[in-house]
Amino acid sequence: MSSRWQPHSFHTGLDVEMALAKDETVGKRLGKQKIRAGSMSALSAVGSLEPLDRPSTPPSRREFTNTLRLAREFIGQMTSHVAMLATVSEDYLEGEYSWDDDPGVEDNLLTMSFISDIERDNIDGCSNDEGEEPGDEGEEPGDRDNRDAITLRLSKIWPEAFDAAFAVEALIENLMRPKKASFAKREDDALNRLLVGYSPTTMPYLKSLLQEGMNNMTQWTDILELSQDIDAEDNVKQCLLKREKFLHENPQGENLVLFICYVVRTVHIIKFQSAWNELSQNERTKYLDEAFSYLRKDDIEDMRFRTPQPKQEGQLKKMRRAFGKAYQRKTTTRNYVLHLYEKFGLGILLDPTWTTPSDMKTGRSVLFGPMLTSLLQQLEYQVEIDGTFNNIQEYLQTSRANASQLLQQVFEAMELHGLWDYVADFVQDFPPGV
Repeated sequence: MSSRWQPHSFHTGLDVEMALAKDETVGKRLGKQKIRAGSMSALSAVGSLEPLDRPSTPPSRREFTNTLRLAREFIGQMTSHVAMLATVSEDYLEGEYSWDDDPGVEDNLLTMSFISDIERDNIDGCSNDEGEEPGDEGEEPGDRDNRDAITLRLSKIWPEAFDAAFAVEALIENLMRPKKASFAKREDDALNRLLVGYSPTTMPYLKSLLQEGMNNMTQWTDILELSQDIDAEDNVKQCLLKREKFLHENPQGENLVLFICYVVRTVHIIKFQSAWNELSQNERTKYLDEAFSYLRKDDIEDMRFRTPQPKQEGQLKKMRRAFGKAYQRKTTTRNYVLHLYEKFGLGILLDPTWTTPSDMKTGRSVLFGPMLTSLLQQLEYQVEIDGTFNNIQEYLQTSRANASQLLQQVFEAMELHGLWDYVADFVQDFPPGV
């Protein structure tokens, strides 16, 4: 069997599928016939791939592996998008379609490494990057352009060496005086910092760096006490709702208090998303009804005041549907946080990039999902060729341990001993992945 296969024909065959997954109005625009034709085209392209023969050159093996990963990624993107559409439309399908009709699909979806950006791109006309508006209909970048863009971003993220740690001054500067940049730039810089970590420091020096911010700190214990009360809630649905209320209200402060809020917010997000991923589709729908009633309470009251009685029910359904779509984007972004924690541990608590309130509302940058998937798929190889660590397990253990030690030092330097106890208890209950 020949090993001379043509990956470009595979990518071309999936162009239609990418458009189908990204365009929420595609059913109306293309019609059932074109949807079916596009699906069959993609399936045919995957089916035309032949196993790689031996012997084969390293470039051939890498290209073949990347093609298989790309196919799996796109299949996951399509599955995730169909699940989202079924979820947010469940109340309006009147039992004609149920995600439960497809046994095993939801379990596969929940075990995916990452849920792609495709399920949330351009939802409700939201911009994916600062200063950028969603593209015109039918002008989505091609598969090759996407892969080139991902490769370019990764080339800027990979460190020159995995022992080229940042000085601790870079950490404090980012916490107290973060630079303004696009979503993509902030994400790429944060991933680079996450990959290499920070150099060891001493407590006196750390205190000197933090002193300016500590002089302006306000009371923070109320935030921690509220978080502990939420953790004590035994009812899963009520606990989720309380976490959502906490995250929605977005407690704010000045200087380092923002960092404290970020740490607590991130812990809540990880706990929330862990519980959310365990819910059935029916349980999620019921929860969203309650969350909608709370989070959109003022909007609902305003609608009832402005809308004639006969039209209120229809308007309420439209609002609920829009809320479900926006919430899908929110849970996707939270899934990124959860999986980053599972990989890198407390390192993500050292960087507010991941769960600042503005980012959580607008989601991640264009192509962040597949880019991050590619990064994690290549991480073991990059660690291997770097040679600083013997294997990926040693690298991850060292990275997690260093981040944990530095985070504890920061809290102690700020005299936030109770906060470290809170985080330590969290790690014990929700340890990172192995």
